[in-house]
Amino acid sequence: MRESKIMQITVTVRQPPPSRLDGGDATALVTKILGAVDGVTTVSPPYVAGDAMTFSLLTSSDARADVCRAIVEGKLDLLKLDYARSELENTFIRIVGGPHGGN
Repeated sequence: MRESKIMQITVTVRQPPPSRLDGGDATALVTKILGAVDGVTTVSPPYVAGDAMTFSLLTSSDARADVCRAIVEGKLDLLKLDYARSELENTFIRIVGGPHGGN
């Protein structure tokens, strides 16, 4: 079975400590790291709760591994990563009963 096209990735990272910011902004630093990943087309402004920052990424390909790699190489703490398939694919999977529908 063909892998589904991942269109959106949600990633939560711990806010970088002030020592990492060089007087800059945590949102700008993380947005720069995530936006540089091949396949990421849009980085939304984060939802911030406590020391966690959650970003929604729109992608042109399945960039999950590259996003994880960029976070680790950027010396950020990855707290959570989730993804969503295209709405059309989600509808199809619901109609046919999941990846093993009809078997």
